[in-house]
Amino acid sequence: MYGEEFAAIIIGGDLSEFDGLELIQNNSTRWNSWFHSITRALNVRERLEIFSARHVPGKGSQGIANFKLDGQHWFELEKIELALKDFYAATLLSEGKKTSLADWFSTLDCLLREISETKDHYHDIHSEDDNNFTWKYLQSCADAAWSKCAEYYNNQQLNWQNRFPEDTDLPPAYYAAQILDPYRKWAWFRQEWVLHGDEEKRRWFDNAQSAVKHLWKTEYKGRHPVEMLPPPARKERAPDPAFDRQREHKRIRTDAPVSTTDLYEQYISTDRLHDDEAGYDDAIAYWLSRYDSQRDLARFALDLFAISPMSDECERLFSSAKLTVVDRRGRLKADIIEACECLRAWYGKPQVEDDSDSEDSENDNEWIDSYS
Repeated sequence: MYGEEFAAIIIGGDLSEFDGLELIQNNSTRWNSWFHSITRALNVRERLEIFSARHVPGKGSQGIANFKLDGQHWFELEKIELALKDFYAATLLSEGKKTSLADWFSTLDCLLREISETKDHYHDIHSEDDNNFTWKYLQSCADAAWSKCAEYYNNQQLNWQNRFPEDTDLPPAYYAAQILDPYRKWAWFRQEWVLHGDEEKRRWFDNAQSAVKHLWKTEYKGRHPVEMLPPPARKERAPDPAFDRQREHKRIRTDAPVSTTDLYEQYISTDRLHDDEAGYDDAIAYWLSRYDSQRDLARFALDLFAISPMSDECERLFSSAKLTVVDRRGRLKADIIEACECLRAWYGKPQVEDDSDSEDSENDNEWIDSYS
């Protein structure tokens, strides 16, 4: 009943784009649901206020009297939305096609910095005006956000250290992906974490360097040698046999030089590339151009750049695979399901004319057959 009454309210004018929009209910499973819920409420604020003023509770009902938002509530919602906007932007960036594991550290570092600055900001305001409930409430929200983020990061560290107690606080792939970006290398860690850190962070930096080097030596170094084609033979005139014998005993025979240069050491010993506008495609193009000459290191980088910084694609894949295995396809093996999901990702679902909702509809569930 409330929904129909709210939907009937029309504002028009400059706010006409928000007419007809419904409220969004937050939930505990969808990312950024609180941000979307608050943003929608702020967009339809005028309609909500009109609805609250017009609403007449039914007989024996208190209606929405205890749920009306006043000016202080709206002010708090605006501040919360402003803080959550960074998390929404980070989510969009991380689940996009232009990011990889190399962006994990910079994204996390940005969020931690934003939370810390927000927390300090509301602490300062609350200390100046400790009688204002709004500042106390926002300070508590910022403290809770910082504690939750620290708990999440510490749990991730503990899980990894329990599996590999001799290793760093995170899998070395995280660090390797970051430093194999030619526009960052180890300079990013030195600038952001080491120069402003303590002795413990310097020890962490040394351990991270050792972990990446170990990963390189055990998984990639010497695994993909570059095939050197011999130069084309030149057709020359045969030398005079007598003269050739005369100079043969003077010839100094030497073995072919063996390159002792470690590609990884050579790479990190040079300065990073300087281009503030460089992105994901530029880093990939850098290693593709060196694939024939530095194949081991290029494979190392390209493998890590293929890893997404978040698990949204994997979660979508699980949901999609579940829809594929209906009752009459229950005997499909893992390799067939894998092939179906690859086809779905590469070609997409075929366009159909019939929008039948039947589970066994040929239009909705027989799309796989069109690729077989």
